[in-house]
Amino acid sequence: MKRASNYRTSIPAVLTATIGALCGLLPSTSFANDASISRTANGSTITLTASGNRFAGSISSLTYRGVEYIDIADHGRQMQSAIQLDGLGECYNPNEAGSRADGKKLTSQSSLQYISSVSNLLETRTRPAFWLAPGQAYEGACNPNLAPPRNTISTAQNTTVLSDFIVQRISSFFGSSIPNVIDVDVQWTIPEAFNSSNTEASTAYLPASFGTVLTYDRATRKLTKVTATAVDSSSQHTALPVILAQSNGLHAMGAWSPAIMTNPSRGYMAYLNFSAAVDPTMKWSCVFGERNIAAGSTYSYSCPIAVGTVDEVINAINAYPVPGQTLGNMVPVYRFHKAPKHFMTRSYSEGASEGFTFETTGFRLFPSNAVGRRALYRCHNVASSDHFISKNSNCEGQNDEGIIGYAATAQSSGLYPLYRFYRADIANHLITVNYSEGSQGGYTYESILGYVAR
Repeated sequence: MKRASNYRTSIPAVLTATIGALCGLLPSTSFANDASISRTANGSTITLTASGNRFAGSISSLTYRGVEYIDIADHGRQMQSAIQLDGLGECYNPNEAGSRADGKKLTSQSSLQYISSVSNLLETRTRPAFWLAPGQAYEGACNPNLAPPRNTISTAQNTTVLSDFIVQRISSFFGSSIPNVIDVDVQWTIPEAFNSSNTEASTAYLPASFGTVLTYDRATRKLTKVTATAVDSSSQHTALPVILAQSNGLHAMGAWSPAIMTNPSRGYMAYLNFSAAVDPTMKWSCVFGERNIAAGSTYSYSCPIAVGTVDEVINAINAYPVPGQTLGNMVPVYRFHKAPKHFMTRSYSEGASEGFTFETTGFRLFPSNAVGRRALYRCHNVASSDHFISKNSNCEGQNDEGIIGYAATAQSSGLYPLYRFYRADIANHLITVNYSEGSQGGYTYESILGYVAR
């Protein structure tokens, strides 16, 4: 990661909005010292904007294909970074974008030191404000899990509004090979000694419409739908990339950390759902922990993101270099459902955009033919609106929608039978690796299509 001394251009921050912005001469989302970079990806332009004086250098906008990906309802949102020290949570919590008191104001108590956008680099340097004012009461104990008597601390432990911490961010588009990826590198300089830190190296709040939460395992190429709540817990932590998507799958943001993917002891990805809040929002976080921090220490973190359709985000994650981790060689087939029909597809966006609900990665197929394998075809019975999979190239007299992948013709280690069931009363095929799912669901067993990975 580049340091502040490498900045090619820097502009002193202005800590109040310009008269033009306040009078509405500029768009309401544009403020003094905002800086942006743009890149064309898959035929459309991605624009990433760092806020100037309003949010003190945090990312206030990411637009793509006419959609805004970043929620800025208050100074605790945006795409930003924050740190908590010695287990004190929000009671000792420098926050890049500003303080709790900043709320919906057009200025921030955090101090923007530098902001620059030159070519493909968007760079900021910020002295963050503490989230709470000195002595401000917290909602209960700051951290009831601390050892006595510290478990009773219930007020902010900072003695100033503005901290002496420094957070620097460099955002840049990855390159033409993966044009929808943005590298986000964050560096924290910590002025005092601490026993521990918990750093949201990068976190983003998205509009509530991004309510579908998925995790993706590159090593196995499995996509999994997960449940996010408003209460942060270990059940919502993962080492895997996290994807927040709109229900139709056409707009999504994925976030990950190569360091966490290959060494989960370093930190975790988190996902939260605040859809029931007054200003509803969705959130992901890229979190790292450190111990025995010396005064003046600097820590650097990398948390890339990708935007586009769910399929485009998955393709970007697959293509991103993760040293020490290979990409799985089986191709996933996703299972969707819209009562009473099931739908199998290699394209998430195809299923979601047709109004089906994603269930799971149904199974994984070989991507190419070889000795001991057979092609499997996706077929469509138009009359009954039934999509199914067949090992017959003529689709048993129905419409052939093409080869979906290849299955082994005999069972071997790591491969499982792929069963085909049919239920006449709803004219629906069920394709599953779980025999009891079909037999106990009122379906009639038809055959084994081949042997596949789960």
